[in-house]
Amino acid sequence: MGECGGPRHEQHEGPLPAATPEHLKVFLELGRQMRRELASQRRAGLQSMNVGINPTDLPDPAMQANIMAVMVRSGLVGAFFEKGLLQPWSDGETIDDRVFELAAVWPMEVPGEFELEAFLAALGETHAPRRRVSHL
Repeated sequence: MGECGGPRHEQHEGPLPAATPEHLKVFLELGRQMRRELASQRRAGLQSMNVGINPTDLPDPAMQANIMAVMVRSGLVGAFFEKGLLQPWSDGETIDDRVFELAAVWPMEVPGEFELEAFLAALGETHAPRRRVSHL
């Protein structure tokens, strides 16, 4: 994790490329670490720095090259987890691999709407309420 200000990436429009489940896990964990560090700084009374994840600091060049897909896909997984929507596929801290495997290849358009009900149904949830979530 580095300070914001790394290279800027062009805005993506159209079909979002697939990503690897492992890249989604790594990026989601980096975000969690960053939030923990910022919370710790606030508790210690330190002024928070403007921090972010610099794509050039990522461990895998393939992940760097596919950063938009990794960010969007892992961001959705993280948001759904935080809202409790992935509870059947989580032990409260860890998200089941099936979620990452499906999120990595789920058809998506940017900008667009994410068909949450269909995604949950594909994971095995049969009584999910109809929901659409805007992503970008």
